[in-house]
Amino acid sequence: MSNVTKPPRASSANTQLGWWPTKSERARFCQREILSDLKTGFKVEDIKVGVDKAGNPKVINTVEFEPTPSKDGKAVVPVVLTHGYGSGVGLFFRNLDAIAQIPGVKLYAIDWLGMGNSSRNLFPCDLSEQEKNKHSCVLSKEVTHSAQKEIAPPAPKEAAPHAPVKVEKKQASASTGKAEKAVVASSVTEAKIQIADSKGLSEEYFISAEDKEKVKVSEEFFLDAFDTWRKEKGLEKIILIGHSLGGYLSTSYTIQNPDVVVKLINVSPVGIPRPKKNYMDNYPDNWKFRNGKWLWENSTPQQLVRNLDWVGLGKYAISKIVHTRWKDIGLSQDRLTRLSNYMYAISVLPRSGEWSLNTIMQFGAWARSPLIDRILPKLSVPTAFIYGGKDWMDPKPVDVIKSSKRLKDIVTGPHIIPNGGHNMFLENPQSFNKVITAEITSALKASSGQSSSTK
Repeated sequence: MSNVTKPPRASSANTQLGWWPTKSERARFCQREILSDLKTGFKVEDIKVGVDKAGNPKVINTVEFEPTPSKDGKAVVPVVLTHGYGSGVGLFFRNLDAIAQIPGVKLYAIDWLGMGNSSRNLFPCDLSEQEKNKHSCVLSKEVTHSAQKEIAPPAPKEAAPHAPVKVEKKQASASTGKAEKAVVASSVTEAKIQIADSKGLSEEYFISAEDKEKVKVSEEFFLDAFDTWRKEKGLEKIILIGHSLGGYLSTSYTIQNPDVVVKLINVSPVGIPRPKKNYMDNYPDNWKFRNGKWLWENSTPQQLVRNLDWVGLGKYAISKIVHTRWKDIGLSQDRLTRLSNYMYAISVLPRSGEWSLNTIMQFGAWARSPLIDRILPKLSVPTAFIYGGKDWMDPKPVDVIKSSKRLKDIVTGPHIIPNGGHNMFLENPQSFNKVITAEITSALKASSGQSSSTK
């Protein structure tokens, strides 16, 4: 089943200079290189999941591993592993064997549409000036009116012990404040969500209709393709693992498809808490802040790498970051070089899903539509949370989730991986693999007797 043969290179001269027939071929080769030491057999497939408006095929890069039979002879359960923002399958090279070799598991590791080695279709909210007039998320009056009707429905009583969500539409009046005037002037209705808690989250949060629609179409870009991929592979029930933005998307998918996901394992998911009240006031009003905010709203880290490539510094910048950040995690220089080559190769592919940094998230890495306001009333699937001990993502919201009487018995964690940051699976794979193996094994035991279908 293994498919790790190297593709032909253009020439020895081109190889030395880092030139390839196409950037896509280089990225494919770098993925094969970083996965070449795996012991479990696997194959790499491009699974077609549709066609975009321009007629280009949508393709999900899929690494499918040989199944490990269960000890009792029961059918294997599909485990689907998804990566975070701007990353790909290759970053899990220290974990894939451990997960794939769990008895009763068939592992699939995929790249989200528009990221990694999946196809780079036009993102619905592409912020580039070239595409703004035709493809941006500027809402029509019809769409805006429709979105306004669906803003933030009240949470059901079972979300206790938290106060219920209260929604009130602001109307223009003689006493309308400055903020309300701006809203009315832009024809966008705001929903004011008031939730009382004492866990360090904000007491109120505003979601505009435009933001709500922007998040909706951005999530659909990823999740519609993912669901089509699942059906193409014939997977009826899955254990779903998501890291960072992949955790955000996996949570959204699980809430929408509780009959499909047997268990959700969130690895340092982004976007759970509400922004802290007036958090923007904590930033200094200087050129660094203004430039950083402008870059967040108008560019992406990958675009900066592409820009550096114009002066031949893109690959050097990625290599410098990788070798500096991960020099002390037990990787050889050869492994670090393969990792930096892989991260560079997928970063300079055509822009696509990377724009979600600004459409799903907002400046400061806060979600425009925080997951906690969906998790509390709607999550119904057993869910585990894993964080790094040095993680920049805060695990405290998990305590808020577990304080819900409805969720306390189905949510486990947060498991804290020592000596690991946001990418703890790479930085401390031994501890991470032990925790995730235990969580997957518990899900297999709970789902024993249920039939699972794999193609």
